[in-house]
Amino acid sequence: MNSCIRIVCVLISSLIATHALSQDMSGWSDKTVCRLAQAQQDSVEYQFEMKQRGLNCGGNGTKNSITYSKHEEPLPEIADEKGYVVVLKEDFSKPFKYKKIKKNIYKYEYFMPNEPFWKAFRDSMKIENGQMTITIKPGTRQWDGDERNGTERAEWGFYLVNEDKLISREKYIKVSYEFKLPEDSKKLYQNQRTLIFQLKHDGGKYPGFSPASAFYVHKGGAATCVDYNNQRDNKSSQIQNHTNIRETNIYDGEWHKVEIILKLGKKDGYCLVTIDEEKIIEKINYDNDLNPNEQLVAKIGAYRDETDITQQITFDNIEVGYFSELNVFAKRYDRTSNGMRERFKCLSDYAVANGIIGLPSAQEIETLITSLKNNDYYMHKGKIVNGGITQESMVEHRKALIRLVNFEGSNEDYCAKPVFADWYLP
Repeated sequence: MNSCIRIVCVLISSLIATHALSQDMSGWSDKTVCRLAQAQQDSVEYQFEMKQRGLNCGGNGTKNSITYSKHEEPLPEIADEKGYVVVLKEDFSKPFKYKKIKKNIYKYEYFMPNEPFWKAFRDSMKIENGQMTITIKPGTRQWDGDERNGTERAEWGFYLVNEDKLISREKYIKVSYEFKLPEDSKKLYQNQRTLIFQLKHDGGKYPGFSPASAFYVHKGGAATCVDYNNQRDNKSSQIQNHTNIRETNIYDGEWHKVEIILKLGKKDGYCLVTIDEEKIIEKINYDNDLNPNEQLVAKIGAYRDETDITQQITFDNIEVGYFSELNVFAKRYDRTSNGMRERFKCLSDYAVANGIIGLPSAQEIETLITSLKNNDYYMHKGKIVNGGITQESMVEHRKALIRLVNFEGSNEDYCAKPVFADWYLP
């Protein structure tokens, strides 16, 4: 009897520990929680989060029964405690409406940014189970110049920047969305170029110039924060700043969250693009406002150089908002000796308590701390190894070490959750 009680206690403690070390889902939408809870019905943390929110997501593979709300009018501009204002949310839970021509657009109304072949988008897009999937086939032309330029596309969009009606130019715009590609689809994305999101100046005054920021999914994925280099005469003088994704595998069939923060300016432009917890690129104090007299449009969907391959991208949970100020010059990471040592101690304590071995030695840690002095850039696994951590430790504890070195919160926050629960599951 006593042994049975002990077993029950161990099981309960395990469940509590798993939840305590679970992912931070506070910023996730109800729909995302439901989707993950249904897909992984044996996951304690997703089921717990679902119950905590009082969600009825359906069971045994049944369709999600939660009721969603979607704005019919633009959202009221209410700032949260950090000064962030949300102006648009799209979860594809209501009929998806858009204008076929770019005329008399009201607020954040959806429209076809590339006329006149809007049927190319209609025929490529499907909304099912609250998600938008775009399937782009060879020969998909949405613009009358696509065939001439050797490009293919299926996109929709909405305006973001307009001094009178939308977000003003001095604000820091934040756009986030989730996407996934088919599992093991890397071979389908070895073509010359496929982008799935762009922030582009409207109008045709500077033809051939690149969008201010874009996100790509070919050849491992990448992002750009384009510097127009204080000239508008020659498009070849613009600096693309094309930066590859270093850590995240976008071909794993899982959902990935992309965030773009952009402020327009001729001298004080700002751009940050991240995917999941990985920073791809950040640019400060540069020229990213191609035409200060034009609106900025967000384009979502597939745009590529022509190819004989069919590609598929699924989107969900699009959000747009802005900050009035953003302290981009503050140090992002605590790379001080004391801060690094404190976080490594918390990781070590967690490892001892959970039977995890193979963490970096004290000498490796001290070498790394020395190498990171005055370094405030994102460190991917290669740079951490070059900084002093052995390849063996990195292979065994890659996610934990990358999170520790690049953690952006306080050391207290880190020590409360040194790792996520599923990182060391058998």
